[in-house]
Amino acid sequence: MLSSRLPRNPNIYALIDCNNFYASCERVFDPSLRGRPVVVLSNNDGCAIARSEEAKDLGIKMGQPFFEWERLAALHDIRVFSSNFALYGDMSHRVMTILRDFSPDLEIYSIDEAFLLLNGMNIDHEKYGREIRQRVLQWTGLPVSVGIALTKTLAKVANHIAKRQKFRGGVSCLLDAAVCDAVLAETPVQDLWGIGRQKMKLLNSYGIINALQLKDADDVWVKKHLSVMTLRTVYELRGISCVGFEQIPPDKKTIAATRSFGTEVSSFEELNESLAAYTARAAEKMREQDCGAGSMLIFVETSPFKENYYANSASIAINPVSGYTPVLMKYAAALLRQIYRDGKIYKRAGVILGDFQKADSGSYELFADTRREAQREKLMAALDGLNRQERQVVFGQEGLAKPWFMRQSRKSPSFSTRISECLKAR
Repeated sequence: MLSSRLPRNPNIYALIDCNNFYASCERVFDPSLRGRPVVVLSNNDGCAIARSEEAKDLGIKMGQPFFEWERLAALHDIRVFSSNFALYGDMSHRVMTILRDFSPDLEIYSIDEAFLLLNGMNIDHEKYGREIRQRVLQWTGLPVSVGIALTKTLAKVANHIAKRQKFRGGVSCLLDAAVCDAVLAETPVQDLWGIGRQKMKLLNSYGIINALQLKDADDVWVKKHLSVMTLRTVYELRGISCVGFEQIPPDKKTIAATRSFGTEVSSFEELNESLAAYTARAAEKMREQDCGAGSMLIFVETSPFKENYYANSASIAINPVSGYTPVLMKYAAALLRQIYRDGKIYKRAGVILGDFQKADSGSYELFADTRREAQREKLMAALDGLNRQERQVVFGQEGLAKPWFMRQSRKSPSFSTRISECLKAR
């Protein structure tokens, strides 16, 4: 029986989350990694951004710098990899494609998470969750956890316990009110979606320790002492859906491409190459939204841990808006000339595009060459098509040697996006 507080025809959400996604992707193409501790590092091999369960058990923390546990890695034979985003992006696409077979309503929440809407299906929901899990594992080799509930917040809770409690076999269904309340009673309030550290401290000070206590809290009290957003979480815990379902993610208002350099650079030419590469990447992301940029900001920075620290930025309004990469690169070079200081050793740089307008908004100059603009759009579309999975064609302004490129000394092959690096059967 469902609680009387719930609507008669509730939504039913399934949250599918890939377990230790980056580490699991590395294991798909190297079976010898199974059962061994695996860690994936951030850009420039700086810190841990993904850990297998075995690595977590050894005490390696998320975000912990590599140099702090490098000796531990050698001692326990931890396999350490540079981030391979081309591989992870392709594997994510494969998982999302499979999930579309289970429901026409799919919301991609992140690279390794997605919500499915299961409304109107005459199914055994827990069994359906196991079918989802089995197919993703069989077709991609990636383990996933599935949480099923009446709201997104409850689906997050269900997914969390599906991942933590091994006896559930990777699937947890909280559609029964009694079962749901029992789980909420064991869920610390800080584990809830949208409850941060400060809210946790306030709730704990009023004796609200677990999710069930928050669910039963007085509405007026929650609104007075916390916020309307927290009240929305309370309703979600009661099975009343307040977080909308977004099949089409909203367009980003700004797009940034920033990196720390693998090797510090000092020359204008090398900085210009790096900014050209970052501009090209940001422009690709922007065109995925079918937009042109109305503004650009660039910044450069030396190491904050060294003497004579220097950081500066420059921006410009782009009129008419542009989605053509060569034009944007020219703006980036002009801005760099304003802030470049000779003799500085630069550690980081970046590009931020903003003030987007849709390509069909008509925001062109009165006497613009419409034929040339159409040709540019076709050229960029062709270029983006070639570079969709992994960048194969670049602009000469991005340079060839790229001494500033981020360190990836432990990167695995691009098994699924580059033909020369595919596994070979012998």
